[in-house]
Amino acid sequence: MASPDATFPPNGGLEALSADPARGPDAWLAGGEESGEIWTCTLRTPCQSLGTLPKPFEFGLVAVTPLPDGGLAYMIRAWDPLRGARIALILRNAAGAEVGRLELARPLTTDNFEGVDVLPGKDGGLRFLLASDDNFSTEQRTLLLAFDWKP
Repeated sequence: MASPDATFPPNGGLEALSADPARGPDAWLAGGEESGEIWTCTLRTPCQSLGTLPKPFEFGLVAVTPLPDGGLAYMIRAWDPLRGARIALILRNAAGAEVGRLELARPLTTDNFEGVDVLPGKDGGLRFLLASDDNFSTEQRTLLLAFDWKP
């Protein structure tokens, strides 16, 4: 199986992973947590870099999913003891321009979110599903949040 030709720091490797059916039945997207670089990979061809997604230094890339119009949604997350978890879901169109952003920080519901998916919504909109898991920790929760977005 192909994997990106990249060196990753300890606990900062491939974090974001998603099927990418528009690029083929065996294609997927992979993203480096610390670098923000994303690749498209298939079972039969080497991974190809798609560039680096913009993110603040303290945030890690934790999830990525293609959008129906050829764009991309990705989630970044940061944590520190004073502010707790902070999440941003960023939407980019096929040309790479940011077209939407959802930010979650205290006092809103936040946690160890590290999964995102998109479904067709009502009236041409999209429904985003954000998932977190508790990592067997009493400090974290397993959550599924849904947000509707209309361009």
